[in-house]
Amino acid sequence: MLYTMYRRMGEKFHFCLPLLVNVNRHNLKYDVSHEYTQSRQKLSNFVKVVSNFLSNEFLYINIRKAIIMSEQKLYMPSQIFIENAEIKDYQSLYDYSIENREEFWNTEAQKLQWFTPYNAVFDYSEKPFFQWFKGGKTNIVLNAIDRHLHTSRLNKLAIIWEGEPGDVRTLSYHALNREVSKFANILKAMGVRKGDIVTIYMPQIPDDSNACMCKNWCSA
Repeated sequence: MLYTMYRRMGEKFHFCLPLLVNVNRHNLKYDVSHEYTQSRQKLSNFVKVVSNFLSNEFLYINIRKAIIMSEQKLYMPSQIFIENAEIKDYQSLYDYSIENREEFWNTEAQKLQWFTPYNAVFDYSEKPFFQWFKGGKTNIVLNAIDRHLHTSRLNKLAIIWEGEPGDVRTLSYHALNREVSKFANILKAMGVRKGDIVTIYMPQIPDDSNACMCKNWCSA
């Protein structure tokens, strides 16, 4: 099944639907090529008719996904949300970052902790080889966990995780540091040293991020 949607003009869609569907129970193949220009509602009705005709629910679901993903509506946050947000005016901040690239990233980098401070935000003296934060040394775990352990954020939640069955796990920065340290000691006990390659294969669970952070903590 192949479909393509393109050329959105206002509320109109120009929809090209080449289809090749195998209906197993009849052992038949339908080859349909159709160009359709209509409003979103009429297009949706058209999709239902075609998909019902082909008895292919999978086709209908995927075409509907294409329609939904093609929409470009903009939802603005409420005033209460903006007042409590870290970034209150995203567009202004974005424009500033484009017009004053090095100043913007220097300000952001100062919010992090560095083992060795950088001596240049952006070095382009050896084009086409560019370097950000030249001379600086830091670590992901230092900024993801360690810098929070000596502040009021120590007992705040770093991870809120919910599994598919509905089970929930939460980890504060203090608890996260404990779990990452445990995993790091396991790797060290297995002989992992700086520069080693470590492959991690896990589902999307908190232990996945713990393993990734402890790998960086070990510099592996």
